[in-house]
Amino acid sequence: MKIKTMLFYAIPIILGGCIPIMSINPFYKDSDVMFEQKLVGTWLQDMNEPDTTWIFSRSEEEPNKAYHLTFIDKEGGKGSYTAVLMKLENKLFFDVYPDKMPWETEDSNSIKLPYNTFFLVPAHTIIKVDAIEPKLVLRLTISNKFKELIEEHPNEIEYQEGEDTIVLKSSTKELQAFIIKYSQDERMFPDAITLEREKK
Repeated sequence: MKIKTMLFYAIPIILGGCIPIMSINPFYKDSDVMFEQKLVGTWLQDMNEPDTTWIFSRSEEEPNKAYHLTFIDKEGGKGSYTAVLMKLENKLFFDVYPDKMPWETEDSNSIKLPYNTFFLVPAHTIIKVDAIEPKLVLRLTISNKFKELIEEHPNEIEYQEGEDTIVLKSSTKELQAFIIKYSQDERMFPDAITLEREKK
């Protein structure tokens, strides 16, 4: 099985096709998880002509304090995720992973989650939260940028490189240590996405 067959490609559409890093293990421990009510609601990438819409609601599933995140592109394609907000050394991050697989319904087209169809297992990705108010500012990873970073520090984290993807295989503890150490490196979280709350 090729590595890229186990990854999800919903988030890359935001970055024009760039692929984020993925991890087999979560980036959070239960003690890191928090809930911020201010995140709940609908956020738009472009208020005049939205490129993407992010809808956060409180999840009724495990883990405790998690969000349900629905991602919608401008063509109406959707992704459905669990988003866990965590704090690592006073910095906020989301651990995001799919909460539905396309075969979990009798008619996969009926739920219209084309971005979930690239999964065979629910891999995790990480998003840095720069700000929540007055705008939600997020930073995603990009595999080709991250590759430059880990090639400089090949012994600090375990990973497997696919055709155009990077899959992290380290433990949660090791992942957190690496993220904290290099969170300010522009190759870790290179590009910001700014979202504005939908006006009622």
